[in-house]
Amino acid sequence: MRVNDILYPDDCQRQTERMIANIQAILDAAGASFQDVVENKVYLTDLENLAAFEIVYGKYFDYVSAPTRACLQVAQLPQNALVAMDCVAVI
Repeated sequence: MRVNDILYPDDCQRQTERMIANIQAILDAAGASFQDVVENKVYLTDLENLAAFEIVYGKYFDYVSAPTRACLQVAQLPQNALVAMDCVAVI
């Protein structure tokens, strides 16, 4: 496995956990938190994976005060990832 290889190539839930951990590290480095996030754009290669994504997403974003979100199915993501997310925070 190389440095930039996708971990868990067939497991959307585990890819989502890793992706959100990476986002949390970026927010922490900027002195921010998930409460500072105002918008998310989610990209899935298969909407059948939405339920697996939601399991992880719900641990970090409260559905009452969650940021706006768009969820899109795309044909392909870089490195054949199953999920990607753009996250905008106001700090």
